[in-house]
Amino acid sequence: MRNFGYILLLSGFGAFAQNDIGKKFKPILPGSNTTTTPTTVSPTLPTPSLFDKKPEEVKPLMEPERKGIMDQPQFVNAGTPYLKKLNKDNALSENQQAIRKDQYLGDIKTTSGTVNIMYRDHEFVDGDEIRIYANGIIARSNVTLDSDFQGFELPLNPGFNTIEFEALNQGSSGPNTAQLVVYNDKGEVISANSWNLATGFKATIIVIKQ
Repeated sequence: MRNFGYILLLSGFGAFAQNDIGKKFKPILPGSNTTTTPTTVSPTLPTPSLFDKKPEEVKPLMEPERKGIMDQPQFVNAGTPYLKKLNKDNALSENQQAIRKDQYLGDIKTTSGTVNIMYRDHEFVDGDEIRIYANGIIARSNVTLDSDFQGFELPLNPGFNTIEFEALNQGSSGPNTAQLVVYNDKGEVISANSWNLATGFKATIIVIKQ
């Protein structure tokens, strides 16, 4: 009977221990095979901005075009016929009183026996016509002036030799204009002059033979 009591006591103690252990036991779950990859954070680089620059450092997208003096537009050459006509028209309008009178081209002295009288229209060639007198006698009755020189050789009398150029017209654009060059018998220039005449007026030069 005593032995049976011990058996009951031991059985009750075992049941209590199992129950207490069951409450405290926590099962360990099997580990997961998934590997967590650490997150990599890229360093942030500052992005340059046009507005971060100082005002003096900011340049325009396009440089303004600079034009040199060599880029200026080219004008009419002074030697063109158009400009010569313009000069002649201006001379007519500004010097109406000056051209409506005879012009004296001076006197020259020479020991030459002859002189060469050369003349041309040095302005706008527009059909200017002249008549030439030597000592009151017609030497050339009608000469149409061109851009090239033309003329004649004149024998000289001892003393004064008067040469006159009469304007027969004023061409298509007045006045009557000409360049006059006189050479001695050695081919040397002894006089150079020009005239601007209205129709009917004369330019006179005197050659004195010594």
